[in-house]
Amino acid sequence: EIAVSSLPLTDDWDDFLNRNVNRWLGQLSQGPLTGATIKKLAEEVSTAAGPATVIELVGVLQGASGSNPHAGMTATPAPQTSPPPTQQQATAPKQSADGPLTFDTPATWQPGQMKTMRKAAFNVVDGEQQAEMTVIDLPVAGGAQITDVAANVRRWANQVGLADLEDAALAELLQETTIDGATGSYVVLLGPEDTERSEGMLAAMVVRGKKVWFFKLFGSRSLVEKQQDAFQGFLRSVRFK
Repeated sequence: EIAVSSLPLTDDWDDFLNRNVNRWLGQLSQGPLTGATIKKLAEEVSTAAGPATVIELVGVLQGASGSNPHAGMTATPAPQTSPPPTQQQATAPKQSADGPLTFDTPATWQPGQMKTMRKAAFNVVDGEQQAEMTVIDLPVAGGAQITDVAANVRRWANQVGLADLEDAALAELLQETTIDGATGSYVVLLGPEDTERSEGMLAAMVVRGKKVWFFKLFGSRSLVEKQQDAFQGFLRSVRFK
């Protein structure tokens, strides 16, 4: 769907751009970006009407199709907490038999909420600490915004409070991993501990055929940190059909 609309420019262009980009990211279930990061991602192009700014954003669209892309001014939706696992969830099988991949599920992971683009989802709960593990795939044809490892890591880092990573710092965080024989990228992102809501993320991405697969565990910082062995074990067990 393509929509064309006009809005009054009521403030500085950079501020106007940042507010709109972060609002769109919220609609795509993504966290907000800093102005410096948005400036790096934005591209200026020439048009018959003058220069225009283009930015590619990727995520999972919230709400029904055809919703107004300019509705609301909140940059990101309120965080959703996952309910504690039920007794029925606790008896779920440890391996997926359906879908485009199989895997072994760590014993402490419980089935999570499946949405349109998710190929797998799990909840991890330890007392008041919670995290969510998701697996999605996106087409390689989507371009650099999907396939660029550094761009993805910068975006994920912003979500846990690590803003504007320098290239050298980003390179130190990136590790190589193997998922079903294919070489991919793996990163551990732990946000600042002195914040009211410290968050962390374990993320891996790998190209398989015409798809890029993303594996992300996101939630309470200390819980995410403790789940590194389980997450790596999950990645080692993945087999694509």
